[in-house]
Order: sequence, then structure tokens, then C-alpha cells
Amino acid sequence: MVDEQGRTLLAHRGRIGGGRKNIGSELFWSNYDGKRLTVWDGDRETEVAAVAEIGSPRFLRQIQFFVYEVERIKALAARDLSDGQSTGRSGHTGSARFELKSLGKEFEGIKTYRINREVNAVCDHGPIVEKLRKLLRSRGYSTGKDKLRDLYVYHGRKVTSLFEVKPSADRQSIYSAVGQLLLHSANVNPRSRLILVTPDGISPNLQSALRRIGIETLGFKWARWRTGLPRIEGLKVLVTGHKTGL
Repeated sequence: MVDEQGRTLLAHRGRIGGGRKNIGSELFWSNYDGKRLTVWDGDRETEVAAVAEIGSPRFLRQIQFFVYEVERIKALAARDLSDGQSTGRSGHTGSARFELKSLGKEFEGIKTYRINREVNAVCDHGPIVEKLRKLLRSRGYSTGKDKLRDLYVYHGRKVTSLFEVKPSADRQSIYSAVGQLLLHSANVNPRSRLILVTPDGISPNLQSALRRIGIETLGFKWARWRTGLPRIEGLKVLVTGHKTGL
């Protein structure tokens, strides 16, 4: 697919499994952790998974994240069948990852679409969330996510911290994140800790304004392009600087 600036994005329709029982698009969309896009395909709207941007310095990392996601989702189906359960998303997600395998024929290839958002940021979203989840779990926190919330920390049945991840720190992304954090925590009592995850470099004035409405910030930066991994060095300070933890 190609956006209005001529950037080419590798996308996937969510059809996995090659006809195998209980493995298909319904299972994929119910459990996929990455971002999805609604795009025009000819004369109709189609939902696709944003996999990777051709030419991105993190192209291989974006591909790797998607392949791991497909393997994780297929493993969910296998586990549920062995347990005699129906497939579907559980309340909280784990961090299991599997050996990188061939992409095979599950990719739809590149077609022409028209989209008007930053495609590379969409593809970067999944790897950032994955890295943050691993860091939180390594510190003993229980994490989960759902269709509306990027990532949360829970204790028992209580969501104690809510994260919103934005790969870009432009004004539209910040405004969107603020609305999502406030809206998705509105009915939580007591209110969850609200944390906005963005690239390093947000101005002190903006951080101060966000704190006044109850939103903390956590910055990240990308490591060398060969690794393509986000570095979230401020998490330790965020955790230790809060008396009740996350």
C-alpha cells in the first residue's frame, strides 16, 4: 500500500492459517497486538495490519515483531484446543515469543491504497509496546492490553497504571493520547496512574501541563538502526519515584 506522500507500507489482511481449523482472520484480529489501519481498497474500506514501512531503518525489526505476533496467535489456538476451550483473547496477555520463521505466503504483498497518517509510526507502535511490556514484567508487574488500551498494569482485578504509546510526539499525537488516557480511565475508581510514552524531547512546559491534568510522561529513544530496538531508560526512575509503585 502507498500513502499520499508516496511511502510504501507492507500490510497484511489478517488471514492466517492456510485453511487450518480455528486459525484464521477472526482469531488474528481478536488477538493482534499491533496497530491496524482502515484504508480504501478500490471502492471499499478494508482493515489491514500495518506491518512495516519499506525503507524504514527499523524495517527488519517491524517485520520480526509481526512474525512473532502471528506465531504467538497461532500458539493461542493450539493451547486452547489442547485445553478444550474456544479460541479468543484472554483478559491479560503474556510475553511468549517464538523462533523467527519464514514469512511464507501469509503476506498479501503490496497494493496501492490511500492513507493520510504517518505509516512508519504505526509500524513502530508494536515494538515499543512489546519492549515496555517486557521491562515491566521483568520488574514483577502483571501487564495486559485490550483493543482500546495499549498497555496496563493490573493487581488482582484492578488496573493500577494505564499506558498510551505514541511513536511520534507531534501535536496531534499528544492530543490524541491525552484524550485516550482520560477517556479510558474515566470509569476506573480509584483512578489509574496515567502514563504517556513518547520519544524523548517533550518540552518541560508541556510535561508540566500534562502533570497538571494527571498525566505523567515516559520517554524513549531508538538504539542504533541495526538493532532497531527502543530504549526506555526512564522507566526505573518512574517506578522508584512513585511511593505506591505502578
